[in-house]
Amino acid sequence: MIKVMLASLTVASFALVDVADGKSVTPALGRAVLKPRLIDGFPSISMPFATGIASPVARRINLVLDRDRQAAMDAAEQCRVVANRQPSSYTRKTNVTFNRNGLLSLHFTGDAQCGGAHGSILAGARTFDLSNGVEIDVAKVTGLALPALGRLAASGYRGNAGCRTFLVNRAGSKDVTARAAYLVPGGIGVLYDFNVGAAGSCGADPAIVPVTKRFWLHGLAR
Repeated sequence: MIKVMLASLTVASFALVDVADGKSVTPALGRAVLKPRLIDGFPSISMPFATGIASPVARRINLVLDRDRQAAMDAAEQCRVVANRQPSSYTRKTNVTFNRNGLLSLHFTGDAQCGGAHGSILAGARTFDLSNGVEIDVAKVTGLALPALGRLAASGYRGNAGCRTFLVNRAGSKDVTARAAYLVPGGIGVLYDFNVGAAGSCGADPAIVPVTKRFWLHGLAR
């Protein structure tokens, strides 16, 4: 099994602290509440807003999500224009992959069909510290550059076997590049761009790197 150790690594004002040995560590905050925000004219775009946490923190997180929402709306409108009266669709939904112990990770998925023969897979992720709303670079916290984390995660790809073989053989090449990393229970998810037309749909699924123990993230600069 591929595993990555995160204990004692630091980034900016944060540290990952191993609590698997039973030591009492109080997480910065528990969890956020994510509520849907409907968008007139764009029923296929689903992006939430955060609440249930301190107002300044929620505002900081929601500012990022608002920008993502607007970018999705702009992209959907552009897709309609490009389709030029041909059938088109643009979907984007949000999956909450981790929401506890002072951390929130969101995995965005979707697709764009803009009138051409082939559509595009949409995927992205964001992770936030719920104590202050700061966005966390998950790959950086591991001590690995995103390309290296992508290579490490490749054999944990969750899609079909053909895509997994392609990824394992070409991860880190110009054909496959790691796009983003985010938290899941017990591990880290990695998203990829498959830069070969026939394999483009493989980007819909992540790879998962299990972690060896449980970790909390807590702010050191309060």
